Amino acid sequence: MLRAIFHIAAVLSLLLFLLTVCFWARSYYVTDTFMHSPRPMTAWSLATGNGQVQWCQVTMEYDATVTTTFPPGEGGWQTHEPRYVDLGREPSDPPERGIDWLGFQTCFGEQSYSYIKSYRYSFMILPLWFIAMLTSILPFFLLMSLIGVGRGRRWQRMGLCGTCGYDLRGNSASTGGGGTCPECGAHATVIIHP
Repeated sequence: MLRAIFHIAAVLSLLLFLLTVCFWARSYYVTDTFMHSPRPMTAWSLATGNGQVQWCQVTMEYDATVTTTFPPGEGGWQTHEPRYVDLGREPSDPPERGIDWLGFQTCFGEQSYSYIKSYRYSFMILPLWFIAMLTSILPFFLLMSLIGVGRGRRWQRMGLCGTCGYDLRGNSASTGGGGTCPECGAHATVIIHP
């Protein structure tokens, strides 16, 4: 059961890896953005561009005199010409809290304008190579286990120990269905084909 769960997780992780690599290559040619407004005055977006993925959330509170809102459910998928995902601060912007390290960026802050009482935002930028690396871990271990299983069966057909590759052809205890390998101590069975 545990092995089946591992195989399913590894296959899903492989699909995510392939999707990430496709978006990574595509992000240098076009910018993809998915925007959604789950409730009035709140919007979030997920965008890829320049080898990065960016998540952003904005919440606004207007003065009582302003009636403009983000309609709930508005947004969707947009594709446009490539542009550099640059969320750098202007010198006049208030100080922000967050990190900027090796292509990883987080930031959150609050601003106010003449007609907006409060404008709160937060964003996070991750390099797509990092996401590709994370999603490749399980498929790598699945591949290594499949190579190991194939190698052990091939060694058994050649008269070797399936675990360490020790030559068992002269070992009478291991031929015919039982015994242990004198090298590694694993249960050793040599598959003899007539």
